[in-house]
Amino acid sequence: MKWNKMLVVVYLIVFSGCAIWTPIKKDKNLWKYRDFQAEFPVGWAKSSHSNGVVLTYQGVYLQEISFSKARMNAEFKFSKRKITEDMLLQDISKLIIDELSLNQNLKNFTLLENSPTNLSGQEAFKIVYTFNNVDFVTYKCVTYGFVYEKKFYQMKYIAALQYHYDHFLKDFETMMESFKIVSE
Repeated sequence: MKWNKMLVVVYLIVFSGCAIWTPIKKDKNLWKYRDFQAEFPVGWAKSSHSNGVVLTYQGVYLQEISFSKARMNAEFKFSKRKITEDMLLQDISKLIIDELSLNQNLKNFTLLENSPTNLSGQEAFKIVYTFNNVDFVTYKCVTYGFVYEKKFYQMKYIAALQYHYDHFLKDFETMMESFKIVSE
């Protein structure tokens, strides 16, 4: 009987599909991914995946920072359009905005900003918007996007607008200030 219980526990741990969250500690907050690096906010937790990383302080439904890579020429779910290698950043940002506005799960989507910016010498765009989820919780999101070596990358901060967004925005801004592209 003990073996059966132990096998069930092992099975649940191995096959649960849960993300592994690692706390970000002061002496281990420098993140490196390919040619990119940044200082993650201490006290948050991270979970890495094949195309990037997700951070949270209290849970992804309250606040989340993510860095992800998108495949070029992959069809978007709602607009059915694709990011191609020859697209301008302005056109990519408009495509992202179209995709967000067509997503029926993002109720009351409101675009607050769409502007060009610079990340570590790399041309980029910044999109700021709000939306309500299906439970009518209002979220605010800041997304940076750029193309590097023919791949599209996004860095995003999203948080519940009430309390969480303003409270943790400085952590994201500090991380973005530390972001570097370091070609070796």
